[in-house]
Amino acid sequence: MFYYNRRHSKRKKVRRIVSDRRSFNSEVEIATLHHGDPLAVSHEENDEVPVVCSVSSIENPINCDHKSHIRDELNAKGLVAYLASPSGGELNMTSINTLVLRLADMLTWTYAKHCSRVLSADACIEWMKEFIVQRFKLIASYVDHLLQTKNRTPATVLHTLNDIKKGVIWFLSFRDEGLIDDSLSINRGDIDALFHVIKAISRHLTKVIRRDRSSNDKNTLSGMVFQRHLPTTGLKGLIENLRQQLEWTNAFIEKIKSDSECFMVLDKDMYDMFMQTLFASLYVFSPQGRVGAIAELNCKQGLEMLKYGYTQSNAFKTSATYGYQPVLIADVSATLLHDYIMYLRPRITGIATETSMLSHLWVKFNGKYCTNGDISHSVSR
Repeated sequence: MFYYNRRHSKRKKVRRIVSDRRSFNSEVEIATLHHGDPLAVSHEENDEVPVVCSVSSIENPINCDHKSHIRDELNAKGLVAYLASPSGGELNMTSINTLVLRLADMLTWTYAKHCSRVLSADACIEWMKEFIVQRFKLIASYVDHLLQTKNRTPATVLHTLNDIKKGVIWFLSFRDEGLIDDSLSINRGDIDALFHVIKAISRHLTKVIRRDRSSNDKNTLSGMVFQRHLPTTGLKGLIENLRQQLEWTNAFIEKIKSDSECFMVLDKDMYDMFMQTLFASLYVFSPQGRVGAIAELNCKQGLEMLKYGYTQSNAFKTSATYGYQPVLIADVSATLLHDYIMYLRPRITGIATETSMLSHLWVKFNGKYCTNGDISHSVSR
């Protein structure tokens, strides 16, 4: 985790990862046993790391474009039409896309966890039935994956579980019978076990959220640390955390560099984690001014930083008074910037950095330019 001092913002989301997993796992085990399932929730079975596109599996990443095929398959089976209808809540397209993406991610990850291979679009609906009826205990492992590997907050995980429940209800009652074979249908009783486990997990996450909100007053020192306005271990701790993260970025870039055929499609989480490390290094290893000066850099200025160790920017709030603001870069940051310019940015934009000198230097995974808020949020995470 990286932190840096920033002014208080009422719109800043509070983020914290649950540290004590024992109470979470025990509640899920009790709930499952209470329901009468002969297979209690256990993290001993299938304990190997699933072959998915994540930080923990960078040595054997899956082509992450397969998730789009799963989303397309769910759309083709009528999920989007259901969510847009009164029965599904008449959700807007943003909410629908988020729900479908979360459901596809859950199906993909649990299938990889159970079978150690990629879920194909043809097997998507069949696996969804098997997961609901027989493999529902994998939801506990998936929640651990979201909290620990993907650094999702308890609130985000709670929303994800609610979206998964909506997908299950669609599969039970509102799916288009003409699009899904009758042999893959389920009964009302088939979803009880899964919903019982989800209820136990949701209850625990709700307790964690309430505890964190009540015990961390925004005006206290502990509250400011909790809201990431102040670091917990000072600059020394920030540097140590960042150096540990550099081990992952080095392995990640080596994997990208060795992928001459561009088989490995970048995963958004992996790309965002690299960018968080890069932006954090700019502040941890070098004194910087306003974030606007960094956010508005173009590719030419990025190459200047690699060559001279600094560049000048006049795109910041008080430029009318101060003229130019230097943007400095240390050796550690220069390595990350070089890797970004040479290997990552061209994959996102499809254009070599040298041929787009006046374009914005920083781009997000969707190809749009990073704003001041995007960079601030990345650093604070």
